[in-house]
Order: sequence, then C-alpha cells, then structure tokens
Amino acid sequence: MKKLRANIEFKNPDQIISMGGPWVGELYFDKLKVSDNVILDNIIQDEIKDRLYFIKYNLNGSGKREYYFSINFLDVHAKDVYMFDMKFNKVYIKHLSNEDSLTFYRAFHDSIEKFRDVLNLNSLDMILLKSLNEESNK
Repeated sequence: MKKLRANIEFKNPDQIISMGGPWVGELYFDKLKVSDNVILDNIIQDEIKDRLYFIKYNLNGSGKREYYFSINFLDVHAKDVYMFDMKFNKVYIKHLSNEDSLTFYRAFHDSIEKFRDVLNLNSLDMILLKSLNEESNK
C-alpha cells in the first residue's frame, strides 16, 4: 500500500480561506483526476479496504459563498469515488481506529481534543460520485 502515495499528485493549489489556509487542489491518482477542491495535506490510507480518504471543499451552486466540507474516498481497486452523506463546517481526518472507525476533528487541525470525534463508517450512507474507469476509457 505504500506504493499508493507515489501514485498521488496534486495540481493547481489554491487557498480557500484567507489568513493561512486551508489549501485545496485537484487530486490525481494514477494520472486520473479523482476530485477538485481537495484539502492538500489530509489524506488517510486504508490498507485493508484499499481506500484513500480525503476531505473535499464543496461550494453550493448559489451566488452566495456557502460551503461545506465532506469526507470522500477513492476505492483504489474499483477506481470509484464516493462521498459520505455528511456535511461539516470544518473537518480534519486523523486516522482509522480500525477498519470501520475513522477518528476526526471538527476543526482544520487535530490540536484541540474537545473537537475530536469518531465515525462508524459502516453506519453512514455513501454516494457514488464517479468512476475513474469511465474517465480512463475516454
């Protein structure tokens, strides 16, 4: 699984909130675009399920600057991209506690313990966003 990091690339970095971040960019895996607006320094590897978890910055379509963050993942084997059906004002993923639990913080960092929480990944609804296999066939 360590090889996966070598297959990850970020392009077009940009700061989304002034005063120091967070920074987002386009996430590529094996030269295929996984997603845009991905937080640059917050990717977790799941060696058991062969997944890459990441945070996506989502802008609502209206003219207002309304946004939320979501926890998404790439199923590396199937090359499918999913989003968990949860929205956050701020989120930082820390680590997998076991294959079904993700420790995260309701902040952009992990330095304040009162913002720490754990998600049971099996209890969340997932939304299939796209398949990279379809893009590689274009």
